Amino acid sequence: MRRNLLSISAGLALAALALTGCTSSEADTSKPTPTPASSESASATDFPKPTGECIDGVATFVDNDTEFALPDGCETVDIIGSGNTITLGDVTHLILESNDNTIDVDSVESVTNLSFGNTVRHGGDAPDVPTGADDVDVSAR
Repeated sequence: MRRNLLSISAGLALAALALTGCTSSEADTSKPTPTPASSESASATDFPKPTGECIDGVATFVDNDTEFALPDGCETVDIIGSGNTITLGDVTHLILESNDNTIDVDSVESVTNLSFGNTVRHGGDAPDVPTGADDVDVSAR
């Protein structure tokens, strides 16, 4: 009997020891849960898509195969989308970063062409077109 009692006691002690390593299914709310670093700063997808509105002297168009109009113009207009037909008022700097756009602008001081197949028709004096921007057709209307 004594041997049986000793065996049962030893078995219970082992079971109790084995269970001390288990954790509760309830979350420990006393410690804050770490969050990913992305929650501390905005990701690239958090920024709104530019609409072509002139904000602080800069307008950026990013769509493709679309018609845009900015009749009041803007100091700097950056065209990033391709295949667009764009009508602009007075512009100081026109930047073309994509292909096959047709731009009609009331007046423009400089055209920076970083791609191919763009056409710019302008009113006023001929704009400055830096060397290396050979594949842009710039002409008076």
